[in-house]
Amino acid sequence: MSKSYWEFEAHPRELATANADTATISNPVVCLEYGDSLQFEITNYANYPVYDENNILNSNKDFDYGPFIDLASQIKAKSLAGLSGSTNPVLFSYTFTAGGTYVFTDATITTNTMIIVVANSGETCPSSSANIQTATTRSLTATGSSQSSDIVLAIDFPLL
Repeated sequence: MSKSYWEFEAHPRELATANADTATISNPVVCLEYGDSLQFEITNYANYPVYDENNILNSNKDFDYGPFIDLASQIKAKSLAGLSGSTNPVLFSYTFTAGGTYVFTDATITTNTMIIVVANSGETCPSSSANIQTATTRSLTATGSSQSSDIVLAIDFPLL
């Protein structure tokens, strides 16, 4: 099985509570500060980040995920041209310029998720020693992630 892009190779301080043999953090919650960038090296064209626009944790309704759509087009074109990610990796960087929660999935393995929480301008991540953590209730709560408040919980029958 190939390594997915969200299996972060974390620095020792981010793995302080993990097993010493662990080299990755699967399905992470990543806390970034306003203006920080995240870089992806895509060495398997089947696995690249896709913005999960309908995820209830997303909090920025105005998020322009066009660069991620462009990335998908670039990878598909390389794949159709017969190129391989192992010999022609794609390096993709994205700078987050608005605070909020952003959920991404793998293009092929949609159960693999990555939740990116970006602190608002002037704010910092809650834990400077663990900005990359496994997705748990505790890590989501610590970063301030919560489901959208505008979810329709009941059908409005008069509209039908």
